[in-house]
Amino acid sequence: MKEDKISILFMDDQISDGTAKLVENAIAALEDKGYLVTQTDKMSEAIDAFYQSFYDVFILDIDMAKVKDILSERGERGTRVAEIYQSLDNGAYVIMYSAAGTVDDWFFAANHHAFGYIFKNENNAVDKLLTMVESALNTPKKQIVLPRKYREGKVLLSVSEQSPLKLDIARSAIESKRDGAFSVEVCPLLDVPEKLKNNEYVCVVVLDDVFDTRKKTYSILKAIAAEQPTPHVIFGCSGVDENMSPILSLVNLRPFRLLNLSVPNAETRLADDVVRAANWYGGNEIFKADVEYVRRAAEDIDWDALDDALAYEDEPFDEAQMDEMNDSNSTGGNTNESA
Repeated sequence: MKEDKISILFMDDQISDGTAKLVENAIAALEDKGYLVTQTDKMSEAIDAFYQSFYDVFILDIDMAKVKDILSERGERGTRVAEIYQSLDNGAYVIMYSAAGTVDDWFFAANHHAFGYIFKNENNAVDKLLTMVESALNTPKKQIVLPRKYREGKVLLSVSEQSPLKLDIARSAIESKRDGAFSVEVCPLLDVPEKLKNNEYVCVVVLDDVFDTRKKTYSILKAIAAEQPTPHVIFGCSGVDENMSPILSLVNLRPFRLLNLSVPNAETRLADDVVRAANWYGGNEIFKADVEYVRRAAEDIDWDALDDALAYEDEPFDEAQMDEMNDSNSTGGNTNESA
């Protein structure tokens, strides 16, 4: 039996202008791998497509201003599409593929759990995209897991000397948070992976100015992030343009939160994020769905057909039907098993 092709939605406002080699090369490379690529240059079409077909991976540009669209006219960006996707399916594999993202976009993508972010002006951007798509396809689909929701417990905190948010301030903000009763244990970055083996922390926080993403340090950060969701991890760093590469490296580790330490009141945001991380301990964060787009989905549903399909639920089975179902299940006849 021939397997269905992997289906990818590719959204970029340069698809239609015919001069964007970066986009053309990426799509061609994906198709050469055997993927079925659906293209759109409008954010509204990308959102509609979410309801109309199943896609294994979504690849989204950020600056979508070239093509007039109801969302671009509102000033929305591709990160808004990613946010809507995650609010409707927190297991959606969303990859941001853009050359025009801002500092805010980088942190937004991380905090709305994009699977990854690639700067498409890099020399090897297409190769990175192919690798990330393959990684997404090989990552088990997230299941909805209810959190344990801790309101107290121990937070493991690592703060470098270069961090804009200093150790004493970070510790005080966490321990004085009114809607939680958290204590802080401080340790150097190198010791964090070993500490996590005890599994006694409700959250891990690692703060620095600019993270060293060379192999040794990055492997430590990767090991820390891999412990999620027990506990969830918060990374914090300075959010400035010249730090794009190390920041995107952190985005691609998929922490629970990536905190911009360059914003005012970063300590308050840190304390809030610790509470959220502890509340979602062991579970997958679920975002509130946008009512506008839930209604938009409902408009495309054939309610009469749905009623007909579900009508059997109100009708009792007779013995012959029950015997038929039992025979089918015992011989492996059920073809509706989840993938």
